[in-house]
Amino acid sequence: AQQLALAFALSDSSKDFNLGFTEPWFLGQELSAGVDAFNTKRDVQDESSYDLARTGGALRFGVPLGEFTRNVVKVGFQEVKIEDVGSLASQFVADQEGKRSSLSVSNTISYDTRDNYLMPTRGVRTALDVDVSGFGSDINYLRGTVSGSWYHALTDDWVFSAGGRAGAMTSYGSGMLPIYEYFQGGGSLLRGFDQFGIGPRDASTQDALGGRYMLGNNLELMFPLPGVEEMGIKGVFFSDGGIVWDFDRGAGSQIDDDPIYRISAGFGIHWNTAFGPLRVDFGIPLVKADNDKTQVMSINFGTRF
Repeated sequence: AQQLALAFALSDSSKDFNLGFTEPWFLGQELSAGVDAFNTKRDVQDESSYDLARTGGALRFGVPLGEFTRNVVKVGFQEVKIEDVGSLASQFVADQEGKRSSLSVSNTISYDTRDNYLMPTRGVRTALDVDVSGFGSDINYLRGTVSGSWYHALTDDWVFSAGGRAGAMTSYGSGMLPIYEYFQGGGSLLRGFDQFGIGPRDASTQDALGGRYMLGNNLELMFPLPGVEEMGIKGVFFSDGGIVWDFDRGAGSQIDDDPIYRISAGFGIHWNTAFGPLRVDFGIPLVKADNDKTQVMSINFGTRF
Protein backbone atom coordinates (compact mmCIF):
# COMPACT_ATOMS: atom_id res chain seq x y z
CA ALA A 1 0.00 0.00 0.00
CA GLN A 2 1.09 3.59 -0.48
CA GLN A 3 2.69 5.37 2.44
CA LEU A 4 2.05 8.97 3.49
CA ALA A 5 4.22 10.49 6.21
CA LEU A 6 3.78 13.84 7.94
CA ALA A 7 6.17 14.93 10.65
CA PHE A 8 6.62 18.21 12.48
CA ALA A 9 8.47 19.38 15.55
CA LEU A 10 8.39 22.64 17.47
CA SER A 11 10.88 23.62 20.16
CA ASP A 12 12.91 26.57 21.33
CA SER A 13 15.74 25.66 18.95
CA SER A 14 13.99 24.12 15.93
CA LYS A 15 10.89 24.24 13.77
CA ASP A 16 10.59 21.29 11.38
CA PHE A 17 7.96 20.31 8.83
CA ASN A 18 8.39 17.21 6.66
CA LEU A 19 5.99 15.59 4.17
CA GLY A 20 6.66 12.37 2.27
CA PHE A 21 4.83 10.00 -0.04
CA THR A 22 6.03 6.54 -1.19
CA GLU A 23 4.62 4.19 -3.81
CA PRO A 24 6.20 0.77 -3.09
CA TRP A 25 5.11 -0.78 -6.43
CA PHE A 26 5.83 1.94 -8.97
CA LEU A 27 4.45 1.11 -12.47
CA GLY A 28 3.42 -2.31 -11.18
CA GLN A 29 7.06 -3.31 -10.62
CA GLU A 30 9.08 -4.03 -7.46
CA LEU A 31 10.39 -0.47 -7.66
CA SER A 32 9.65 2.12 -4.99
CA ALA A 33 9.21 5.78 -5.84
CA GLY A 34 8.69 8.67 -3.46
CA VAL A 35 8.65 12.41 -3.06
CA ASP A 36 9.62 14.50 -0.03
CA ALA A 37 9.18 18.14 0.92
CA PHE A 38 10.59 19.91 3.95
CA ASN A 39 10.93 23.26 5.66
CA THR A 40 13.20 23.45 8.68
CA LYS A 41 14.64 26.16 10.89
CA ARG A 42 17.44 25.68 13.41
CA ASP A 43 18.69 28.01 16.11
CA VAL A 44 22.40 27.22 16.50
CA GLN A 45 23.27 30.49 18.21
CA ASP A 46 24.66 28.76 21.29
CA GLU A 47 26.79 26.38 19.20
CA SER A 48 27.87 28.49 16.20
CA SER A 49 26.25 31.98 16.46
CA TYR A 50 23.77 31.75 13.57
CA ASP A 51 20.31 30.51 12.52
CA LEU A 52 19.80 28.07 9.66
CA ALA A 53 16.74 27.77 7.41
CA ARG A 54 16.27 25.03 4.80
CA THR A 55 13.48 24.59 2.24
CA GLY A 56 13.44 21.94 -0.45
CA GLY A 57 12.35 18.56 -1.70
CA ALA A 58 13.54 15.33 -3.25
CA LEU A 59 12.54 12.45 -5.53
CA ARG A 60 13.44 8.90 -4.47
CA PHE A 61 13.69 5.65 -6.42
CA GLY A 62 14.52 2.29 -4.83
CA VAL A 63 15.13 -1.18 -6.25
CA PRO A 64 15.86 -4.48 -4.45
CA LEU A 65 19.20 -6.12 -5.25
CA GLY A 66 18.51 -9.22 -3.19
CA GLU A 67 16.45 -10.54 -0.29
CA PHE A 68 18.07 -8.15 2.18
CA THR A 69 19.85 -5.66 -0.10
CA ARG A 70 18.36 -2.48 -1.55
CA ASN A 71 19.61 0.47 -3.59
CA VAL A 72 18.01 3.92 -3.37
CA VAL A 73 18.77 6.90 -5.61
CA LYS A 74 17.65 10.37 -4.53
CA VAL A 75 17.66 13.66 -6.41
CA GLY A 76 17.16 16.68 -4.17
CA PHE A 77 17.06 20.46 -4.30
CA GLN A 78 17.17 22.87 -1.39
CA GLU A 79 17.66 26.52 -0.60
CA VAL A 80 19.63 27.15 2.57
CA LYS A 81 19.97 30.46 4.38
CA ILE A 82 22.42 31.43 7.12
CA GLU A 83 20.87 34.36 8.96
CA ASP A 84 20.88 36.31 12.23
CA VAL A 85 24.64 35.92 12.56
CA GLY A 86 25.78 37.08 16.00
CA SER A 87 27.90 40.19 16.35
CA LEU A 88 30.68 38.14 18.00
CA ALA A 89 30.45 35.22 15.56
CA SER A 90 33.45 33.54 14.01
CA GLN A 91 34.63 35.17 10.79
CA PHE A 92 34.10 31.80 9.11
CA VAL A 93 30.40 32.09 9.96
CA ALA A 94 30.07 35.79 9.13
CA ASP A 95 31.59 35.27 5.68
CA GLN A 96 28.88 32.75 4.78
CA GLU A 97 25.80 34.74 5.79
CA GLY A 98 23.13 34.67 3.06
CA LYS A 99 21.27 32.23 0.81
CA ARG A 100 22.61 29.34 -1.26
CA SER A 101 21.02 26.65 -3.41
CA SER A 102 22.05 23.01 -3.70
CA LEU A 103 21.19 20.38 -6.32
CA SER A 104 22.37 16.95 -5.24
CA VAL A 105 22.25 13.29 -6.23
CA SER A 106 22.80 10.55 -3.68
CA ASN A 107 23.00 6.77 -3.88
CA THR A 108 22.52 4.50 -0.87
CA ILE A 109 23.04 0.76 -0.91
CA SER A 110 22.00 -1.06 2.27
CA TYR A 111 21.93 -4.59 3.64
CA ASP A 112 19.44 -5.19 6.45
CA THR A 113 18.58 -8.44 8.28
CA ARG A 114 17.23 -6.92 11.52
CA ASP A 115 14.18 -8.62 13.00
CA ASN A 116 12.58 -5.31 13.99
CA TYR A 117 13.14 -1.80 12.64
CA LEU A 118 12.40 0.08 15.88
CA MET A 119 13.63 -2.31 18.59
CA PRO A 120 15.83 -4.99 16.96
CA THR A 121 17.10 -7.97 18.95
CA ARG A 122 19.14 -9.72 16.23
CA GLY A 123 20.52 -9.09 12.76
CA VAL A 124 22.76 -6.57 11.04
CA ARG A 125 22.40 -3.44 8.97
CA THR A 126 25.12 -1.89 6.82
CA ALA A 127 24.87 1.07 4.45
CA LEU A 128 27.10 2.96 2.04
CA ASP A 129 25.99 6.43 0.98
CA VAL A 130 27.60 8.64 -1.67
CA ASP A 131 26.29 12.20 -2.11
CA VAL A 132 27.31 14.68 -4.84
CA SER A 133 26.18 18.32 -4.85
CA GLY A 134 26.75 20.77 -7.69
CA PHE A 135 25.36 20.59 -11.22
CA GLY A 136 25.33 24.36 -11.57
CA SER A 137 24.10 25.11 -8.03
CA ASP A 138 25.96 27.17 -5.42
CA ILE A 139 27.30 24.25 -3.37
CA ASN A 140 29.83 21.75 -4.73
CA TYR A 141 30.97 18.77 -2.70
CA LEU A 142 31.47 15.00 -2.72
CA ARG A 143 30.65 13.15 0.50
CA GLY A 144 30.73 9.48 1.43
CA THR A 145 29.59 7.74 4.61
CA VAL A 146 29.57 4.12 5.70
CA SER A 147 27.71 2.76 8.74
CA GLY A 148 26.90 -0.56 10.31
CA SER A 149 25.17 -2.08 13.32
CA TRP A 150 24.94 -5.57 14.78
CA TYR A 151 22.39 -6.93 17.27
CA HIS A 152 22.68 -10.16 19.26
CA ALA A 153 20.21 -11.56 21.80
CA LEU A 154 22.18 -12.92 24.75
CA THR A 155 18.94 -14.21 26.31
CA ASP A 156 15.26 -13.56 25.61
CA ASP A 157 15.53 -10.24 27.48
CA TRP A 158 19.17 -9.15 27.19
CA VAL A 159 20.38 -7.71 23.86
CA PHE A 160 23.90 -6.57 22.97
CA SER A 161 24.45 -4.22 20.04
CA ALA A 162 27.44 -2.57 18.38
CA GLY A 163 27.49 0.16 15.76
CA GLY A 164 30.07 2.14 13.84
CA ARG A 165 30.29 4.87 11.22
CA ALA A 166 32.85 6.77 9.17
CA GLY A 167 32.62 9.64 6.74
CA ALA A 168 34.72 11.89 4.51
CA MET A 169 33.95 14.82 2.25
CA THR A 170 35.68 17.30 -0.03
CA SER A 171 34.68 20.40 -1.94
CA TYR A 172 35.44 21.07 -5.58
CA GLY A 173 35.23 24.11 -7.80
CA SER A 174 35.47 27.62 -6.38
CA GLY A 175 34.44 28.78 -2.93
CA MET A 176 34.53 27.21 0.52
CA LEU A 177 32.31 24.41 1.66
CA PRO A 178 29.33 25.86 3.59
CA ILE A 179 29.77 25.47 7.31
CA TYR A 180 26.47 23.58 7.72
CA GLU A 181 27.63 20.77 5.39
CA TYR A 182 30.58 19.74 7.58
CA PHE A 183 30.31 16.74 9.88
CA GLN A 184 29.41 17.61 13.47
CA GLY A 185 29.96 15.50 16.57
CA GLY A 186 28.03 14.99 19.79
CA GLY A 187 24.39 14.60 20.72
CA SER A 188 22.53 11.29 20.42
CA LEU A 189 25.45 9.44 18.77
CA LEU A 190 27.99 10.57 21.37
CA ARG A 191 26.10 10.76 24.62
CA GLY A 192 27.74 12.81 27.34
CA PHE A 193 28.59 15.53 24.83
CA ASP A 194 26.39 18.39 23.67
CA GLN A 195 25.10 18.72 20.11
CA PHE A 196 28.07 20.12 18.11
CA GLY A 197 30.02 19.35 21.29
CA ILE A 198 33.21 18.02 19.70
CA GLY A 199 35.30 18.89 16.67
CA PRO A 200 37.09 21.92 15.24
CA ARG A 201 36.27 25.34 16.73
CA ASP A 202 37.27 28.92 16.06
CA ALA A 203 40.04 29.52 18.58
CA SER A 204 38.89 33.06 19.39
CA THR A 205 35.08 32.69 19.51
CA GLN A 206 34.76 28.95 20.27
CA ASP A 207 32.04 28.64 17.60
CA ALA A 208 31.70 25.04 16.41
CA LEU A 209 32.81 24.68 12.79
CA GLY A 210 32.77 20.94 12.07
CA GLY A 211 35.18 18.78 10.10
CA ARG A 212 35.66 16.99 6.80
CA TYR A 213 36.20 13.59 8.44
CA MET A 214 34.43 11.67 11.18
CA LEU A 215 34.57 8.32 12.97
CA GLY A 216 32.32 6.92 15.68
CA ASN A 217 31.16 3.81 17.50
CA ASN A 218 28.44 2.76 19.94
CA LEU A 219 28.15 -0.23 22.29
CA GLU A 220 24.95 -1.04 24.18
CA LEU A 221 23.60 -3.70 26.53
CA MET A 222 19.81 -3.57 26.87
CA PHE A 223 18.11 -5.40 29.74
CA PRO A 224 14.67 -5.58 31.39
CA LEU A 225 13.73 -3.35 34.30
CA PRO A 226 11.71 -5.23 36.93
CA GLY A 227 8.13 -4.05 37.30
CA VAL A 228 7.91 -1.98 34.11
CA GLU A 229 9.01 -4.44 31.43
CA GLU A 230 5.39 -5.02 30.36
CA MET A 231 5.17 -1.29 29.53
CA GLY A 232 8.05 -1.58 27.07
CA ILE A 233 10.53 0.17 29.38
CA LYS A 234 14.09 -1.19 29.48
CA GLY A 235 17.45 -0.18 30.87
CA VAL A 236 20.65 0.29 28.87
CA PHE A 237 24.34 0.43 29.69
CA PHE A 238 26.33 2.08 26.91
CA SER A 239 29.71 3.32 25.77
CA ASP A 240 30.09 5.77 22.87
CA GLY A 241 33.13 7.04 21.00
CA GLY A 242 33.79 9.50 18.22
CA ILE A 243 35.97 12.12 16.57
CA VAL A 244 35.43 14.89 13.99
CA TRP A 245 38.42 16.65 12.48
CA ASP A 246 39.95 18.79 9.70
CA PHE A 247 38.10 22.04 9.03
CA ASP A 248 39.02 23.60 5.67
CA ARG A 249 40.73 26.66 7.14
CA GLY A 250 42.31 29.57 5.32
CA ALA A 251 45.94 30.61 5.60
CA GLY A 252 46.82 31.86 9.06
CA SER A 253 43.48 30.87 10.59
CA GLN A 254 43.49 29.79 14.23
CA ILE A 255 41.43 26.62 14.76
CA ASP A 256 41.16 24.42 17.86
CA ASP A 257 41.19 20.91 16.38
CA ASP A 258 42.31 18.41 19.02
CA PRO A 259 42.80 14.93 17.43
CA ILE A 260 41.48 13.04 20.45
CA TYR A 261 39.06 10.13 20.08
CA ARG A 262 36.37 10.98 22.63
CA ILE A 263 34.85 8.25 24.80
CA SER A 264 31.82 8.32 27.09
CA ALA A 265 29.83 5.80 29.12
CA GLY A 266 26.56 5.80 30.99
CA PHE A 267 23.12 4.46 31.68
CA GLY A 268 19.79 5.04 29.97
CA ILE A 269 16.10 4.23 30.12
CA HIS A 270 14.37 3.37 26.83
CA TRP A 271 10.61 3.28 26.42
CA ASN A 272 9.06 1.74 23.32
CA THR A 273 6.01 4.04 23.10
CA ALA A 274 3.16 3.88 20.59
CA PHE A 275 4.88 6.69 18.66
CA GLY A 276 8.34 5.11 18.61
CA PRO A 277 11.32 4.66 20.97
CA LEU A 278 11.86 7.36 23.60
CA ARG A 279 15.33 7.47 25.15
CA VAL A 280 16.56 9.23 28.28
CA ASP A 281 20.33 8.79 28.65
CA PHE A 282 22.87 9.89 31.25
CA GLY A 283 26.39 9.98 29.82
CA ILE A 284 29.73 10.83 31.42
CA PRO A 285 32.70 11.83 29.21
CA LEU A 286 35.71 9.63 29.97
CA VAL A 287 38.05 11.07 27.32
CA LYS A 288 37.56 14.62 26.06
CA ALA A 289 39.38 17.69 24.74
CA ASP A 290 39.70 20.93 26.72
CA ASN A 291 37.20 22.88 24.58
CA ASP A 292 34.53 20.20 24.21
CA LYS A 293 30.97 20.97 25.34
CA THR A 294 29.46 18.29 27.57
CA GLN A 295 25.87 17.36 28.45
CA VAL A 296 25.13 14.72 31.06
CA MET A 297 21.42 14.10 30.33
CA SER A 298 19.91 13.80 26.85
CA ILE A 299 16.39 13.00 25.64
CA ASN A 300 15.93 11.58 22.13
CA PHE A 301 13.04 10.19 20.14
CA GLY A 302 13.52 7.54 17.45
CA THR A 303 16.10 4.97 16.37
CA ARG A 304 19.86 5.58 16.56
CA PHE A 305 22.05 3.32 14.36
